[in-house]
Amino acid sequence: MAESNDHGRFVWHDLLTTDPETAAAFYTSVFGWGTAPYEIPGVTTLTVWTAGDVPVASPGRLENEPWTAAAGLGPHWLTYIGARDVDATVAHAERLGARVLAPALDLPSIGRYAVLADPQGAVFAAFRPAATVPDAPRPGSIEWHELATTDPRAAFAFYSAVFGWVEIGAGDDVVTTLVFGRPNGPPLGVIRRIGRDEHGPAWLGYTTVGDVDRVADDATRGGGRVVAGPMDAPGGGGRIVVCEDPQGARFGALQ
Repeated sequence: MAESNDHGRFVWHDLLTTDPETAAAFYTSVFGWGTAPYEIPGVTTLTVWTAGDVPVASPGRLENEPWTAAAGLGPHWLTYIGARDVDATVAHAERLGARVLAPALDLPSIGRYAVLADPQGAVFAAFRPAATVPDAPRPGSIEWHELATTDPRAAFAFYSAVFGWVEIGAGDDVVTTLVFGRPNGPPLGVIRRIGRDEHGPAWLGYTTVGDVDRVADDATRGGGRVVAGPMDAPGGGGRIVVCEDPQGARFGALQ
């Protein structure tokens, strides 16, 4: 089973989309990911994206997840956060105002997970993998995460209570932006106030790349579109771009 050190880590990502086959080719082109089959014994065989030989994410069919329609969600990336005990995590999150969208479920050889919406409405999964998830190589790993939400301080308090995150630093405006991570660990991402014209609240994952300008060009040529950037990240943290894939799922890249 997963080691306790997975608690509070971002351990997996799923793309839930209307066209997994087209999406598989799109992200392989944009990020240079490979693809590989992954068998769930007695259930199905999935396609997973890989960075080097390390699995990093998987495309799935949106219509196979009935909770997405109930939540009013179209194509999107689902972020999985490691949990020592999924059922205890779900119960704690509910007490703090979260909603359960998909109750805890075991998948053979994969692990146990549940899908929730935090008190402000951002969707995430709590996940106990069946095996410890190795770190993917750079570039190619999804290792920075941004939560755009209506109340950054309240959102941080929720995730801190559920996953043990700590505040590592503040952005340009300490009221609207804060940097978070695990105790004694590196920064994992940022929680910020959602913009007036943005969709959400929602999580956004950033894949490390060698050239965000190339990502923007490749995404556009592949039928996607650039939402923001390429531009210098606030606080001097490199360069970023935010895009949508051809089905409308939003993703980020960080150089």
